[in-house]
Amino acid sequence: MRKTALLIATALLTAALTACSGNGGTSATGGSTASNETSNAEQQTAAASATTTEDKAQNASQASTGDSGIDVDKGLLNVEITIPAETAEYYGFNFESQEEADAYAKEQGFKSATLGEDGSVTIVMSRSQHKKTMEGLSKTIDEALQEMIGSEDYPNITAVEHNDNYTSFTVTTKSEELGFNESFSVLSFYIYGGMYNSFNGTPADNIHVEFINEASGEVIDSFDSENMGDGSTD
Repeated sequence: MRKTALLIATALLTAALTACSGNGGTSATGGSTASNETSNAEQQTAAASATTTEDKAQNASQASTGDSGIDVDKGLLNVEITIPAETAEYYGFNFESQEEADAYAKEQGFKSATLGEDGSVTIVMSRSQHKKTMEGLSKTIDEALQEMIGSEDYPNITAVEHNDNYTSFTVTTKSEELGFNESFSVLSFYIYGGMYNSFNGTPADNIHVEFINEASGEVIDSFDSENMGDGSTD
């Protein structure tokens, strides 16, 4: 089954947060990081499959333009990340109790995870943990981009490049015009860039995606998250 943009985003964030855990990639229950990621991803499948294209587009737009509501406060020693209820559920932080949040914080080695009355979640971690989290998120995004190249879903894509903060992507393809899958992949790029910058505390005003024909070097099409909803592509 093709992974949806939502499922990919959830799996990536889970992998990134797990990567900075102090228990060497093993959960408090003794399972491996890989098995935890698979389990978490499987738990999200039903919700992801029920999400419509319109919903995904709206979520991607909010994430990429900084409207996700995620607040990152970088202090001298700690980084405090507050995730609003809707976004917390979107990224899989849908704790049912403070006990669940406490167990999550302990498992990941964070200083605390607090579940608000409105369903929001506030995570406090050290600056070094936040740095590792962002490095882990960057690594997993890069791996996901590499997996796209020549895959079953994107057989014509030969390269994917990006800038340092994932606000600009250049996709090289054998296609002379974009097919449905390639066009739909833009949502994933929006989510990757939006998620990275939201959790880094640097909300992006726009995520730019450009598709280039491998043979001619010409731009086939370009997309900007700031134009989502108005029918514009460049």
